[in-house]
Amino acid sequence: MKKIIYLLIFSSIFQFSNAQSANDTKDFISEQISANPPMSNYKTAGFFDNNVLKFDAERVSNRTMSENDFKNSFIFLYDIFNNLGTINILTKAHIIDIRDIVKVSTTKMSDKVNYYKISVYIGNNYYAKEYTTSINNDPKWEYLEKMQISIGDNYEASQKIKKAIIYLGKIQGITIKDGDLF
Repeated sequence: MKKIIYLLIFSSIFQFSNAQSANDTKDFISEQISANPPMSNYKTAGFFDNNVLKFDAERVSNRTMSENDFKNSFIFLYDIFNNLGTINILTKAHIIDIRDIVKVSTTKMSDKVNYYKISVYIGNNYYAKEYTTSINNDPKWEYLEKMQISIGDNYEASQKIKKAIIYLGKIQGITIKDGDLF
């Protein structure tokens, strides 16, 4: 009987030691987004509370955040540069609350180039805005229906990001549906 109890305790410890933490998962999502821009003149980034200052998150979201709001913030940002890659001509950021994510899906897009769009659907219970600024225009914030993460033509990365977002929800007690199963 003691051997069974020890075996159960050991297997539980082993399982938990191999599970990724919320910060590990956030880092993974951010790294995958940054490593897979949709085009060569794009710079993409994912930000969470563990890789952005609260001051910067508040500046991009144009609001004061409580500690809980900041802890649950998720920002997808992309900069578009001129063809020489020297002048930033447009910046957009999608700012959502992780607690508001209800579904994530991926779609292969074909325009001038092939890329993947990861759609993060939200429940509209928390703050969700799109921030836009360009060379000649002042910043503006508009209602955001869903976060659209664009990455390069990399199916595997799109699936990993989607699964990591779903796993992040699970870690935080949120049920996020896989929208590709429908």
